Amino acid sequence: MICLTLLICVAASYLWFVYPATDLGPEQPIPFSHRVHAGVKQIQCRFCHSFVDQSMKAGIPPMEKCFFCHQYIIPLHPEIRKERAHFDNNDPVRWVQVFTVPDYVQFH
Repeated sequence: MICLTLLICVAASYLWFVYPATDLGPEQPIPFSHRVHAGVKQIQCRFCHSFVDQSMKAGIPPMEKCFFCHQYIIPLHPEIRKERAHFDNNDPVRWVQVFTVPDYVQFH
């Protein structure tokens, strides 16, 4: 009985904590998490998407905006170094489109 209870607890823990974190969309060339940046770090959306006041779409921020912080914060992290190489070589990151925002979705 204890073994069955333990097995159920392990399975439930796996399904609750580990399984949802896998395959959260297509693999990107450089991992990015809105959950970390906007959630945990509480960076305001307009800091990175500063042009939403002039446009109806948020768009992808320029790489310079990333290095406003990452020039000092974990600059030697392998993924930040990979993005830095893109930036230094003037080679845009080829992001994989996750979803299409319909025309009626606008930022005001």
